[in-house]
Amino acid sequence: MELTEFCKKCGGKCCLHPHLQPHEYQKFIGRFGEVAVQKMNPTPSPMAGWMIITNCCAVTPTGCTFTYEDRPLVCKIYPFETTRTDKGWKLTLDVATCPYWMVFGHLYDEAAETLIKYLVQK
Repeated sequence: MELTEFCKKCGGKCCLHPHLQPHEYQKFIGRFGEVAVQKMNPTPSPMAGWMIITNCCAVTPTGCTFTYEDRPLVCKIYPFETTRTDKGWKLTLDVATCPYWMVFGHLYDEAAETLIKYLVQK
């Protein structure tokens, strides 16, 4: 689901507040160090164990320093977002933040498949 030209035009608005799962948060610490990660102002997410960060240190003016395969789940499926409910997972399109949501909107099936693969691997 990587359409980097659109993302570069936007400036990475979605990169401002990704939600990280515990193992993804640890990956950030391992790659950037505890001090750099603390500067991203991590706060607990409403989803148990997840963290919300601001000003992601993986983002540079030329894009994300993570390869697509190494990015957190939320980054791989954006502009779709996941929400955990008592009935399972809900996948919604973030039309409020992503200025190119109409371009990505047709990729729902691919985002859902990525989410399902993640859930099966857990």
